[in-house]
Amino acid sequence: MLVIRDDEVRFVRADVDEALSRCQLTKAELEMETSKVRMEAVGLRDSLIKMQNLNEGLGQDKAELNKILMQVSIFICQSVANLSRRNNINQSVSQSDYFVRRCTSNEAIVYVNYTVI
Repeated sequence: MLVIRDDEVRFVRADVDEALSRCQLTKAELEMETSKVRMEAVGLRDSLIKMQNLNEGLGQDKAELNKILMQVSIFICQSVANLSRRNNINQSVSQSDYFVRRCTSNEAIVYVNYTVI
């Protein structure tokens, strides 16, 4: 028959208790780290949504600015044409001086360079 002495039982129990305490501490640390990572993920998702909204707004602003640029360019062309008619100034606008690039959204960016002769 197996006989276990009290001091041996106490020694084994103390080892088991110590191992259990370490495991519980490690578990608590891991839970805290997991919680931190989850909070960071939530923050990053919020930041991503904000960045997406900013990019969308910037895209809309760019489109609006391109429309305004087109209007200003047309106004300049018309004003210069009117002035040249009034003042009989010969103005030369060659293909290299006038550039229109069509964007995919059917807006235009216009660059006009007039050479007065």
